[in-house]
Amino acid sequence: MANAYLMVSGLGDSSKKATLESRASSWLPRSQSKVNIFELPSNLKMGSFDTRVRLTDDMAKLDSNVEGMLRRVERVLTEADKDLPILKGSKQVKATASTTKKDSTQSGPEFEEMFFKVTKDASEDLLHDGKSLFMSYDGAYWIYYDKERDNWFIDGKKDDNDELPAVGEGARNDTYIFRGVAEAGGNDKPPKAWEANFDLYSKNSQAIVQVEEGTVEELPLAVEDDGERDFKVQTSSWVSVDTYLQGFSWDEFKCPSDRAVDDLCMYLVKKANEADENFKNVTVQYNEAKAKNTASSNRDTHLHATRELIDILSPGVVSEVGDDGSGDFVFTATVTTVLVVVPKGGEEDFDTFYQGEPAEKVIPRSAKVLACGPDKDGNLLYRVLIFRSTLEAFKKSCRENKYITRDYAFSKQGYDQIIAAREKLAAELIRKHRQLVHQGVVEYSNLMTIWTHLKVMRLAVEAQLRFGQKELVSCLFAPDPNRLKQCRDGLASILGSKQDTRMIDAGDEGDEYFPYVSLGLSPLSTSKAA
Repeated sequence: MANAYLMVSGLGDSSKKATLESRASSWLPRSQSKVNIFELPSNLKMGSFDTRVRLTDDMAKLDSNVEGMLRRVERVLTEADKDLPILKGSKQVKATASTTKKDSTQSGPEFEEMFFKVTKDASEDLLHDGKSLFMSYDGAYWIYYDKERDNWFIDGKKDDNDELPAVGEGARNDTYIFRGVAEAGGNDKPPKAWEANFDLYSKNSQAIVQVEEGTVEELPLAVEDDGERDFKVQTSSWVSVDTYLQGFSWDEFKCPSDRAVDDLCMYLVKKANEADENFKNVTVQYNEAKAKNTASSNRDTHLHATRELIDILSPGVVSEVGDDGSGDFVFTATVTTVLVVVPKGGEEDFDTFYQGEPAEKVIPRSAKVLACGPDKDGNLLYRVLIFRSTLEAFKKSCRENKYITRDYAFSKQGYDQIIAAREKLAAELIRKHRQLVHQGVVEYSNLMTIWTHLKVMRLAVEAQLRFGQKELVSCLFAPDPNRLKQCRDGLASILGSKQDTRMIDAGDEGDEYFPYVSLGLSPLSTSKAA
């Protein structure tokens, strides 16, 4: 966690710089070896005295606005890290697919760059039935591992209408684009080379996929081992906020100082607003994906009366009635299937009840306990076959006798479609999460750079108002919060004069006066105040 920084400027020369450097070590935490003494930009065009007075108020407001943008990025990223942390051990994988065609008459699917994430452990909940939940970057292709075939598959577009196949469909009906044998040592990552499905290509064409392991860009997307994010700033490389501030110098490329301060403020505000708007857009998209995924996700109550039946009545547990007449669910023009929750120990009573009312026209001996087993209270789930004409009468009779009925039209095709839709939402959430983290990391860096330069401009204008065109000493450092009084006294003795000391001694109790310009800068909301 970065401490809060002080940015100060006062009267001084080279000898005071040396004194400041030697004495500052006693005010600093162990993590900081020295104070950062830097030069204020000398060619800032500040205008008249009245203009400078106005600028101090304007820049204070801009300072607060940019800090608010920075805090928003920090807060959203922190919450997103709790939802789906990108761990250092996980791998971001980029796959670039291309086709080489012998002539223009050959056809086949066209590809864009694909992006997907691979977990360290294939047994993690991020896999559904052994199939990866991650889809391509543009949302057009699925990548997953098929246990039965011990291969990784990338499913392609299904037809000319660009309909997406269900997850796993490519392995079942050979509509996959690529497949590759899992690497030795486990199925937790896809192979580095893929075999093209030549049924989707002209036999004379070649299809190549190259997989690069590692981050897609050199971005600090991962959280630390303790789950906390180390916010960074991009200079020539990505460095920690502390490293950036402790080595700060004015960047003429990002913030040209040969402009009027008014114009420079407008330029920085424009850049800050762009960063803020970019991040807001991806935040909205992420929140929408999160809400959709939450609405479709399994919220198992472990009670047959309220749980999502698709989560317990899967094709391995129940089945449609086949040609041989065996199966659990029957749906015809005249007959339908009803599910009834029967309390623990009430099996005999229910058997007597469901066949006891001739007007309800149930099919005799059609009651059957489904193989999903009892719920946490011991209740069983029965299926009953009944004529459609008396369906509502049967449900009413169940309610009157305190039996709960459930509507569930099971079919293998319907089950696959729902699971595929869920997985698509889960994949979209992960894709939007990565985009959010990507954008957040970039915009935090941009806003921190803008904010720091805006602080330095404030420091320069206020120092000119107070001291005029005199030689100044400016520095930036994070004092030890437990030595703050010692730090303030030391700065006053180095950068102040005897007259300044008398003003401090004569000040009203509770008033805070420093014989130098002082601004605070807290990189994070959790930074200890200076």
